[in-house]
Amino acid sequence: MHARALLFTIYGSYVRHYGGKIDIASLIRLMRQHGFTDGAVRAAVARVTQQGWIEAKTKSNKRYYALTERGRRRMAEAAERIYKFKREHWDGRWRILVYNIPEKKHELRSQIRQELKWLGWGSLSNSAWITPNNIVDRTIEHLKSYRIDKYVEIFDATHLAFSEDQELLKKCWDLTAIDAGYRKFISIYQPRLAEAEVSPPPPDRAFVEKTMLVHEYRKFLFIDPRLPSEMCAPFTHGEDVSKLFLDYYGALHDSSLNFFEEVTSAANRGMAPPAEGRRRASMDTAEITAANEYLSLNSNGFSDPLPDPGGDSALKSSHPLAAASDQPLTVSGEPLALDPDPISVDYQPPATEDSETTPVGDALSDTRPTSGD
Repeated sequence: MHARALLFTIYGSYVRHYGGKIDIASLIRLMRQHGFTDGAVRAAVARVTQQGWIEAKTKSNKRYYALTERGRRRMAEAAERIYKFKREHWDGRWRILVYNIPEKKHELRSQIRQELKWLGWGSLSNSAWITPNNIVDRTIEHLKSYRIDKYVEIFDATHLAFSEDQELLKKCWDLTAIDAGYRKFISIYQPRLAEAEVSPPPPDRAFVEKTMLVHEYRKFLFIDPRLPSEMCAPFTHGEDVSKLFLDYYGALHDSSLNFFEEVTSAANRGMAPPAEGRRRASMDTAEITAANEYLSLNSNGFSDPLPDPGGDSALKSSHPLAAASDQPLTVSGEPLALDPDPISVDYQPPATEDSETTPVGDALSDTRPTSGD
């Protein structure tokens, strides 16, 4: 895990509920739980501040780092996709997005590709993207900040020929690899949930476990397009994973908040009062309860026998979660070349319509140790 990815997870799972701001000393103590050095934390904060997701604020001679409006919007959207799980019904139409971004803006083009993957579009060709989901309004809103209107067109269309719908899906997404990743997630976290139900972890461990759980689950938001219910036959474990995530999250929630509040209590004058923060955080668990009810109504338990966590499943060598949870997710044997957290897209809006962007770099392509960003 990279420091920036952990930083976003902490803001998304905790800080946004407690006023959206936190002091650097508290951040350092929280991230030490995951093995990051003080210098790595400060570097990550500086970099995320530069990207415009958070900003420094001073109150009573104490400096805090608060989510910007842009950061709050992306956090809210990520939370909605994680906690409000529900597949939509398909209206039988395909949305098509095409772009023709000049070669001189190739770095911006790479950023657009990352953003489209995060939103749930699938690449049919180099510059043509499709989705069966009605996400046009959300896409338009996201692309506004990139100022590329003259390079992009979006269509609402009916598919006439030649591939079947399932074939189109296979051309755009590696459905087999996605399901394999889901199976491995189950093999790791199902035993942990069972253990937590028998012997709840102490607050500091619950904080680490919940943070890593969210971190790993968010990786799927990059590669699983959340296909409509009529199209999800290739996924035999998607709902299973979502229910497992929601159950384990709920089991760790209160204890993890206890640790967060203990760490930040000395500086809580800059944050929402603990009671108010906990109330807001409990809204996530309310969404979890609703999501679990939905999943219970639409499934009959696990789709087929789970992989043996201690066995010699073939999945053990085909997915990095089998060996270590801090490795990037792979698709078709290749690392998923995106930051594991969907919020940290490395993009800085250009000053003018024709100016060049200067992407900071992709987190997962960085081979530096996990103690640094």
